[in-house]
Formats: sequence, C-alpha cells, structure tokens
Amino acid sequence: ALSAVNPILDMYMDRSIEKEKEKGFKLAIDKVFNSGQVNKEANDIRRKDGNDAARQLVGGSIFADRTYSKAVSSLYSSQLNSDMQQAYQDALIDTFDRNGNSVQRSIKEFTPSDEEFINWRESYIQNYTDKILNDGGDIDTAEFSSNLQSSILNINKLARDENSEYKVARVKSLSTNYL
Repeated sequence: ALSAVNPILDMYMDRSIEKEKEKGFKLAIDKVFNSGQVNKEANDIRRKDGNDAARQLVGGSIFADRTYSKAVSSLYSSQLNSDMQQAYQDALIDTFDRNGNSVQRSIKEFTPSDEEFINWRESYIQNYTDKILNDGGDIDTAEFSSNLQSSILNINKLARDENSEYKVARVKSLSTNYL
C-alpha cells in the first residue's frame, strides 16, 4: 500500500534488503573461514591434486578475497594510527593572533575538543582514506572502521597528554620569567 503511494519506498526497501543479504553473506563467509574448513579442504586438495590445484582453490576463493580484504584493512588502519601520531608531533595549525594576524601554532597547544584539533584530525583521516582508495586499496569497511575508532582514541589520548605537557612547560616558562 505504501509503495503505491510512494514508489521511492520500494527502491529504499530493495537497497536495505540487498545490504542485509550482503551482511548475512559476509557473516557466513566469516563463520566458514573461522571454522578452519577452508584450510582443511585446501590441504586435502593439495594432497590429492598438488600445490597448483590448492593455490587455485584458495587464490580464486571468496574466502581468500575476504581474508585479504580484512588483512589489508587492518594493515592500513594500523599504519594510519602510527602515521597520524607521527604527523601530530610536527603539525602546525594556521590561526590568528589577538591582532588578527595569521600565525602558525603547534597542534600541542590545542586540546582534543578544540575545533582546530578536530579539523586537523578529520582532515588527516580523510586525506589518508582518499590516498588508500586512490592507490586501489581494497578495504573491508567494518574492519577499517573498527580500527579507525581505536586510532582516534589513541590520537586523542596523545593530544591530551601532549597538551598537558605543553601547559606545564608554559607555566614553568612564565613563572621563571616572572621570578
């Protein structure tokens, strides 16, 4: 009845159903792969028909493709974590001083909740993700997203720690100058 009133609903429903089917299919692949059945089958074929046949089975397998995608996603996201932390150390933020002059300030001057830090972090992640996709990276979005969340938590912790150290060093410097 609703689709007669609004045919667009059919399209959204079909998309939703396809996404759910794909999700279920991936879960099934994971279950079979994690059970060890694929390795057992590959070993049986290797014994019967040789290494080439076993490689062909695994190499052309959706299981191998799925595992490859997960592994690549894990590597990319862990590399993102270390690269982002390294980039943080030298990052400079373009901002303005009290007189309205453009100045560059160390990112360590900003807390993880400051707009400047959030913009830097989001821009870094977007550029990194674009680079992966432009290089032809095949990423498993669930795996990448999961690891991306821990990268964000790690960079936020680093930013909090570094900002605290910056504030302590600044107070020491000001008090030394004052005394």
